[in-house]
Amino acid sequence: MRQRHSVQRMLSSALTGLAVTVGALTVSALTGQPAASAAPLPEENGGGRPTSLYAEFTGWEYGPPRDGWALTHSADTDLNWLFSTSPLSRPPGSDGAFATVGPGRVNDYLADASLVSSPVDLTGQKSPVVAFDTYFYSYRGTGSVELSFDRGATWSAVWEVPAKTAARLTAPIPQAAGHSDVLVRFHYKGRSGEYGAGWGIDNVFVGTR
Repeated sequence: MRQRHSVQRMLSSALTGLAVTVGALTVSALTGQPAASAAPLPEENGGGRPTSLYAEFTGWEYGPPRDGWALTHSADTDLNWLFSTSPLSRPPGSDGAFATVGPGRVNDYLADASLVSSPVDLTGQKSPVVAFDTYFYSYRGTGSVELSFDRGATWSAVWEVPAKTAARLTAPIPQAAGHSDVLVRFHYKGRSGEYGAGWGIDNVFVGTR
């Protein structure tokens, strides 16, 4: 119990005076920067892809991903994404389970992990976006939103999350317009070891409003 109170005091001290970006933001897309490749996801059987995607992760806490979502990580990583209801790294707008990586870890862990969406068909859409609630606080890691049009064989970064952000973000993904098999991933790479550090994501939307 003493150790728990000590960690809570240290977290409170670390977050005191923390200035974060709060609100609803529309961000500019990058020009399709190449990202590290990963093994392609297996092909799925079944009919056509949905033309939009929404996930709020309700009921997913402390279990595997559902509805075609996936978690991937490098072989030498110490951390992976999980679904939690903890207050640590909770995004604004989240009122249940959310996806998170590295929340409140005080040891020096290596992370190269991704939360990957199910496929979505953006054929015929001219101005699709990725929108999500997020909390991101890290100076030793980077968070990026990335796209794949080839089942995860290659990825391109479309946006990088600022070091201190708590907001509803909307990122245009015009490069995904017209593609029938789009994957979106939230890729965290770096180290933990900061009090209060982590990345939380909830209420993800992909498509055209």
